[in-house]
Amino acid sequence: MASELPASPPTKSPRVFGRSAVRGVRVLLLGVAAWQGLECFQLPRWSQPLRATSVARPRPLLAMGRRGSPNLQTARRVKASRGELQDVNLFGGPLQSCTQGADGQVTGWTRTGSCAWEPSDLGFHQVCVTMSDTFLASSARYDKNDLRSVVQSGGHWCICAWAWAAAVSRDPKTFEGLQLDCDRTNGHLRDVYHTYAEANEMMTSPSGAKYEAQKALAAVDALCRS
Repeated sequence: MASELPASPPTKSPRVFGRSAVRGVRVLLLGVAAWQGLECFQLPRWSQPLRATSVARPRPLLAMGRRGSPNLQTARRVKASRGELQDVNLFGGPLQSCTQGADGQVTGWTRTGSCAWEPSDLGFHQVCVTMSDTFLASSARYDKNDLRSVVQSGGHWCICAWAWAAAVSRDPKTFEGLQLDCDRTNGHLRDVYHTYAEANEMMTSPSGAKYEAQKALAAVDALCRS
């Protein structure tokens, strides 16, 4: 007697991915790129979302969590604290360009020369500094964040919020030689640090090193009181 053949498995219809799934893939790509140490440099073009054609309410921002992964809860707090305010500097005045005449490269998340707030910016490139050799070497060594190919000592650069926190942590007195420019640093940097501090959450570099937001905020306030 012939044995019965097993029933063939039911055919599954192909899955159609909606907008939410595509958005999730993009978030994953951004998170992977951030984890690889690109926060204070530049994400590859294929991972950058399309620019909006109008200036409207900012979209939800992805904050840096453990090992550079997106932390949506912290992002929502940052967005809520920022509201619909326009870019201002740490004194509350107009945000000045961080890039200056003698700089060889144009800085900023979107390379506009300004440390402007951008919804797609995972690393919060809000901090305009005059660069130092000490910071460049330390950031490459301890944080896997090598900026020496794009900026040299004496140049001006929009570094990440966590990168300033790292300099404050390693050198609380002179900040590894970095000079913070209050007129060219985004005033919403305070919102970022406040949000992390209130959540009792550490800021994380590409290497996984962790730094306190509260200490970074205290250094900003000491240098840039309005």
